[in-house]
Amino acid sequence: MRSPAVEDQMVTSQYVPFLQRIPPIPYQYLALTILQMYLRHLQTNPLRTKMITSGSLAGLQELLASWIAKDRNKHGHYFTSRVPKMAVYGALISAPLGHVLISILQRMFAGRTSLTAKLLQIVVSNLVVSQPANTVVRLKGEER
Repeated sequence: MRSPAVEDQMVTSQYVPFLQRIPPIPYQYLALTILQMYLRHLQTNPLRTKMITSGSLAGLQELLASWIAKDRNKHGHYFTSRVPKMAVYGALISAPLGHVLISILQRMFAGRTSLTAKLLQIVVSNLVVSQPANTVVRLKGEER
């Protein structure tokens, strides 16, 4: 029969948290690992990943623009009321709209690999897909 101390060691070694069992990652590979995780999430949950990415980048973009323009709120902070609004816009409007329109565009040009087809796809993307997003941003800008 085992002693209680040996049995405790066996139990704790079986239930070590998952993160403690992962070997340390050298810093030069950290960016590559994060990119691999992002690409995996983009394949498994494309819309959710695009919404999180677009919302984060839109909010960060507005924060950076406020900092560059020295535009502060009444409390003296660069985190103005536009930052969360832009994050919500990026996550709930821009990402789903772009996801749907690009999906339609990719279905339209499926199987076409010639140079002419690729150029036409770029032209259609610039004329059709990007216009609704630009229109929404222009309408938002006119409300100010």
